Amino acid sequence: MDKKELASNSKDITEQPDLDINIPENQLNSDSNKTKSKNFNQNFPITILKAGLSSLEAIIKFLKENRNCSYKEIKRLLKRNPKTLAVTYREAKKKLPEKFSKYICANKKRIPYSVFNEKLSILESICTYLKSEKRSYSEIGRLIDKDPRTIWTVCKRAEKKILNGDINHEN
Repeated sequence: MDKKELASNSKDITEQPDLDINIPENQLNSDSNKTKSKNFNQNFPITILKAGLSSLEAIIKFLKENRNCSYKEIKRLLKRNPKTLAVTYREAKKKLPEKFSKYICANKKRIPYSVFNEKLSILESICTYLKSEKRSYSEIGRLIDKDPRTIWTVCKRAEKKILNGDINHEN
């Protein structure tokens, strides 16, 4: 098989819907599933932010339950303290016991984990990323179910941190 055939046969899984697939437990640790897991862990669907949880709670819950990530993996993706992650996950489970399958839509925007920075809050990172895509405050508010005034405040706070040199510009 030549390179052209390989390219045409490969699928970009970042555009695939998040499905709740039941995989037999004995197959969970196979090499192909590890590869899929690593590829899925490059971004998350923005629709999970409309679940009535905080942004951090929603992302941690999604990664733990829908992607079967360990706290160590989540720490690496979100650049957060693993102890904080465990407490946040426990609180998120109390608020929303079911998985995110009903909140996930394949056609919606996805946010890469590379936007997160230990100096910015989760919401600041998300809002800054969406604002860098030339979206309005009201559009961002609709996407993540927050008031546009809140989005404006969060973006301005992140902007001050960036301008004051509190974080690296390269993320």
